[in-house]
Amino acid sequence: MHIRSFLPLSILSAFYVVGGAASCADDSTHTFNLIWDNSIAVNCTWLTKNMKQVDYRKNTYCPVQRGKCPVSCDNCTIAPTKSPTKAPTGSPSLSSSPSKQPTKAPVKAPSLSPSKAPSKQPTKAPVKAPTVSPSKVPTTSPIGPCVDSATYQWLNGLAISVDCGWLTYNPLKKTTRIATWCSNTDVSFACRSTCKTCNTPCQDVATFTFNLTNVGEPRNCSWLTKNVLQKDNRRVTYCGTIGSSCPVSCGYCAP
Repeated sequence: MHIRSFLPLSILSAFYVVGGAASCADDSTHTFNLIWDNSIAVNCTWLTKNMKQVDYRKNTYCPVQRGKCPVSCDNCTIAPTKSPTKAPTGSPSLSSSPSKQPTKAPVKAPSLSPSKAPSKQPTKAPVKAPTVSPSKVPTTSPIGPCVDSATYQWLNGLAISVDCGWLTYNPLKKTTRIATWCSNTDVSFACRSTCKTCNTPCQDVATFTFNLTNVGEPRNCSWLTKNVLQKDNRRVTYCGTIGSSCPVSCGYCAP
């Protein structure tokens, strides 16, 4: 004869929920009778055995059976895993706080004085003594950039005073003027960019000398500009013949 429980469903539900909270697993020994046939007893796994009937069975039986069947009735907060999350470690974990003292004391006490006394004099004298005189004789003027002189002028074939810009001013006469005038020593030095004479340094030859026309005494290039009052006259007299050796003193180089 089957004995039915007369406890209210709410009390039974509360009892089973509390009991299931301690261990969320279906009770493998628990069985319950079907409502439509009290002679048939089933266990928790029956609730989810038929996928087509699982929702109906849970709605019908889980309000009473979820305490004994928490997994089948989805009554677990977190379903139990079949294996531990991590394997236990083979050694204890490290201490979270540092040790109070160092493992070992210092090997040696610090010395009271330096290992060696400082040297009183430099180790060696300079490798080479300074030279008595410069390596090269300085030039009269720097070679400078390869540009046309902005101040030098000469008289062209029409006795008109012209400068380097005149050579290329007229495109139709440019080629003829360069060929005619750049062959002159003064123009080739004064208009180095236009005459394409940049490879020839515009500087006086330091060893060059020439003889004066009136007394026959030798002079170097610097004599041409030594007397400011006579500079222009000396240039007119001598630079026509010695200008290639004294381009600076003759005023050919770009300033």
